[in-house]
Amino acid sequence: MIGILELSRKELSSEFINSVYMGSFNPELFWNYLNNLKASPDGNLPLNNIVDVMDEMQFVFCRDRDDVLITSKRMDQSFCNYLSNIGFEFENLLIDEFLSDDGRREKDLFLVPYAVTAKVLNIADQFLFLNKLPDLQIVKKVNSKIYSNEIISKIDEQLNRGIVIYNSSDLLATGIKFLSSSVAIVLKEEFGVSGRGNRLITSKKKLKKIVELLKKQEEAGESVRLVLEPYYNKELDFSSHYQIHDGGNIEFLGIRMLKNKNFSFNAVASPDLNLFKALENSNIDYLQITKQVVERVRNEGYLGFVNIDSMLLRNGKIIPVVEINARKSMGLISHQIDNYLEKIAKISEKVTRKSELTSINLNLFRRIDFEELLKLMEKENILFARDSSSGIIPLSSATININFEVNQDRLPVKGKFYYAVVTSLPEEKESYEEKLKMILNNLSSS
Repeated sequence: MIGILELSRKELSSEFINSVYMGSFNPELFWNYLNNLKASPDGNLPLNNIVDVMDEMQFVFCRDRDDVLITSKRMDQSFCNYLSNIGFEFENLLIDEFLSDDGRREKDLFLVPYAVTAKVLNIADQFLFLNKLPDLQIVKKVNSKIYSNEIISKIDEQLNRGIVIYNSSDLLATGIKFLSSSVAIVLKEEFGVSGRGNRLITSKKKLKKIVELLKKQEEAGESVRLVLEPYYNKELDFSSHYQIHDGGNIEFLGIRMLKNKNFSFNAVASPDLNLFKALENSNIDYLQITKQVVERVRNEGYLGFVNIDSMLLRNGKIIPVVEINARKSMGLISHQIDNYLEKIAKISEKVTRKSELTSINLNLFRRIDFEELLKLMEKENILFARDSSSGIIPLSSATININFEVNQDRLPVKGKFYYAVVTSLPEEKESYEEKLKMILNNLSSS
């Protein structure tokens, strides 16, 4: 267990100095083929707007004031000032501002996106960045859930329980077969993200409704590329994180424990001892299997960050590979926050604290002034400071009010606040979050 514990605390490589950070937190939207049908509804405009401005959360990767964080919306100045005070130095720019600064073309810079998309590669073509980025078709291939399913089969047929579905009639036949031996099944879109591309099917009646929906879309000329899997009786989700460097070297970064709700992200934190014990007691070599997966991704020609989603079932069994995500992730952001906390603990000679990255859904009757939010958090002694050992680190500002820009007439307006709770005491965490909810509720009420 000691070996896994030590490995799970690795810091991201220091090769990226003077770096440009950018990129959508919903790259799957840009990877999806236009004629791929949807197995689930995709009309949540407020949520899509929030995801569009989550790019500011990449400040956690910034190391010094020579780093540039490109965001789709300018970050709140009070937020930038706070981050600078606790040690995150960077320059925040909009994409047009970055592209119009000819002086930057003379500088040696790295481009480190959240994920590689056509937009990212277009920017890469305009600058002589020091690092390589993979071809877009390779990126699409290795992020496909169909590819994940194939790779699992090639490594160990016994690990694979998914079936690729290419038409509605196959879905009906295979779905009925799966339901005969499983209480439920999960239908996944090829490029679904954070639960929005997954459908839980618990009966033949629900299955037939989806089959009828797919039939209509097939008749309209859309193609079917889905993965059908049994529904696992899981204890928890977790993930392993890797980085493939320019030379092909693979670096293991760590393991994160995920708290998902209805297939969607809810929170992420350091793994606990129960998870490490489960990994140690498992009859499989988890790290060896996940590294084999990453090696195959590398051999496709991919470079960059990779995370492998995994499961611990209630019977103690480990499902080592649920799917592959060749990009950054919320888990990697959480990992980087803990690296930051460990670094400042060494400087101050204090005990290292761990964090939990999570969020609050907001129903807003008026805009929240972010500077006022920070002041109230500080007044209530819940705002993390560099010389403190606990508190809440705000991770986003634009996600709170973004929907006021497109939906001012219908109240309440949907918003979201991402943050990290730094503490080792459950009761302290509960107290911090109760005070935060009270502050947000007071600021957002009519």
